[in-house]
Order: sequence, then structure tokens, then C-alpha cells
Amino acid sequence: MQKIKITLGFLSLLLLNSCDKSTTSNLQKNNKDHPEHLETQIQTPEWAAQYQAFIPCDKCEKRWMSLQLYSDMTYTLKEVSFLKQKNSHKTSMGTLSFDSENAKTVQLTEAETQKIYYFYLRPDAIEPLDNHKKSLDSADHYQLTKVENIEVNNALKYVDIQSNLYKSEKLLLDSVNYIKLSYFFEIDNHSDNVIKLKAKDIVLVDHKYNEYIANFENDPLISIQPKTADYQLISFLYPETSSPAYINIK
Repeated sequence: MQKIKITLGFLSLLLLNSCDKSTTSNLQKNNKDHPEHLETQIQTPEWAAQYQAFIPCDKCEKRWMSLQLYSDMTYTLKEVSFLKQKNSHKTSMGTLSFDSENAKTVQLTEAETQKIYYFYLRPDAIEPLDNHKKSLDSADHYQLTKVENIEVNNALKYVDIQSNLYKSEKLLLDSVNYIKLSYFFEIDNHSDNVIKLKAKDIVLVDHKYNEYIANFENDPLISIQPKTADYQLISFLYPETSSPAYINIK
């Protein structure tokens, strides 16, 4: 009798294990047959991205704004006002939500001060609004373009460099098709020395390791003072047949 009980118990365990394995196998099969279920769980919404632009400024030479929207419903907003004597930096972080009456309107609430900012989502861009959720005058000049990161190989010590694609243009020069890529560069100089960069110091490298020298939009030489950050719009021109791989800082 004791042997029969043990045998029955053992058979029960085998059946349970068999059911567990069958269930697991079916789940794995379903995931393989319907991979979209897995992709949906980890897919990042289109609006969760980084947006940047130089926008008009009444009290400064130019103003740079960078807005990062995260899928966890938070944000980081950076603003830099370029003045003759000294640049003014401001960073705010907080939560975001979508307007109940207009799903394209984003409300940002700063965590520290509870100040509210409004933005309007457009295809591949986002536009600042006033306190009444209305467009600003000359709204086209205030749009922040959605940007893409590119790998930066940086040989400079104590300097952090981040580059994001701002604009891509097709050009025809001497019967040859070219691509002009414009990047926003954020250069943080953590050293005690002035960092000077020439156009030849920054090159775009394609998939065949060809190098294309940078074109500075403003000055022929970029100088970054110690313990400061600088923001530059830098472009590269390369044949359409090439494919950019990374940016190299020599």
C-alpha cells in the first residue's frame, strides 16, 4: 500500500511538471508566432525624443533650447542665452502630461517651482506656446526639431561632447549629389584650460573610413572657456553614396 501511494505521488509530480512545461512551451510559441506582443510592451512612443533649436531672443544674441521628453512622463529642459559678456544657463526637470482637450498639447510641470510650460507637438518638431496655450508670434522660428544622436569619438581629456542631428539636406554640386548634415554640438569643458577647436579637428567618418571636415556656421575657431559649456551648429558635406558612421574629435 505504501508503495502504491508513493507511485501515485510520483506520477502526480510528473503530470504537474509536464503541464508546466507544456504551458511554458505554449507561451513561448505564442510569443514567437506573435512577436508584436513583445514589441508593444517595450516600444517607445514617438513623442519621447530630444528636441533642439536656436530660437529668437530679445535680450540676448541668441538662445538655445533643448527639450528631452521621456516615456516615463518626465522631462528635462535646458536653455542657454548667449550674451556678450557671459552665457546664462538654466535647466529644469519635472513631469509631463497631455491636455485633455487637445492630445497634441504637452504640459510640463517643473518639479522645484511647479511652474508650467506648454508645448505643441508637430511632425518631427515641438513648438513652445504661451501661458494661454496659444502659438507665439512668428511661431515657425520657435520650433524645436527632433534630433538623433550620433557616436562621437572624443580624444580630448576633461571635455564631454554630445552631438545630435538637427537637419539633413540634399545638394547638387558640380553634377554630384551631396548630403549636408547639420549637428548641434554640446561641448562641456571641465578642464582649467581654454579648449580651441578648428574645423579640421572635427571630422565625419563614413562606413569606408573616409573623413569629411566640419564646416562651422559662425567663427572659424571655436574657443571654450574653462569650466564652461558651449553650443555650436556644425555641418558636414559628403557624397550621397556614402553613409556616415561616427564623428571623430582629434
